[in-house]
Amino acid sequence: MRLKVDVLYLFFVLAFFFSLYQPSHAGEVVVRAEADKKEAHIAERIVYTLDVEADEDTPIMLPVDRPDFRPFELLGMQAADREVVDGRVKYHLEFVITAYTTGELTVPPLPVYYIDISGKEKEILTESVKISIRSTVPPTEVDIKDVRGLVGEDRVTGPYQWRVLAGIGAVLILVGGMVYLYIMGKRSSRTIIEETIDPRNKALRELEGIRRESFDDIREYYRTVSDVVKRFLLDGTPVPEAGLTNREFLDIIRKKKDRGVAEIENFVTDCYMVRFARYSPTDDEVQKYLEEAKRIVSSF
Repeated sequence: MRLKVDVLYLFFVLAFFFSLYQPSHAGEVVVRAEADKKEAHIAERIVYTLDVEADEDTPIMLPVDRPDFRPFELLGMQAADREVVDGRVKYHLEFVITAYTTGELTVPPLPVYYIDISGKEKEILTESVKISIRSTVPPTEVDIKDVRGLVGEDRVTGPYQWRVLAGIGAVLILVGGMVYLYIMGKRSSRTIIEETIDPRNKALRELEGIRRESFDDIREYYRTVSDVVKRFLLDGTPVPEAGLTNREFLDIIRKKKDRGVAEIENFVTDCYMVRFARYSPTDDEVQKYLEEAKRIVSSF
């Protein structure tokens, strides 16, 4: 009996000390946001920094797809970094923003979406950041002149010139119509052939043909791989001309499939980190991205 009590006591002591060495934010998604200036002039560049930390296996959707900084205007991204330390992944993003109105302006909270251990999508917001924008006076005044000038008499065309122009226009319309009918005929015949090809096999063949060395810009490589996967996943789904945001795309995928969305979410985030956040992937990450694309197409 005495031995059993000693074993239990030792177990609780070890458990207590083990808990002290656990990461303070284990299991949590932590966000921090700040600006490099509290005061700025109109049109002055302001660096807005966003840090996100989460467990390595937690799917994260970073606000890199059309983030809303109004009343500020987003000029672009100047830096992005991703590192994994003790099972925690840390993202560091730097946005460049500016303002064209004066006053006490506020950068609105940015949403960061993630999937918790139960598979539910959750949202965490950054804190709002206040920045005072002052007006600025140019050092010299610049006279604004009307440089368009007047229309001279030699530019006014008579009836004869109009008849010539009308004839040329008619010929161009006729030739354009013939070219259009030819192109549409070729396109329709191509569509009939492509409809007989299995979409999955077609996407896999396209991915097999993508070579890293064929791209000078790594962003174009990631865009090409991502577009193949998205076309396959959206097969038969109407897409607006303006395109889809990451959230709109993932909402469509969730309606098609209940499982595996977290992997697709990570896949999309990796692409946007490279294309828009200027993240530089390693050679190993580049190869794994293509392999993940093939796996998603094969398993969806």
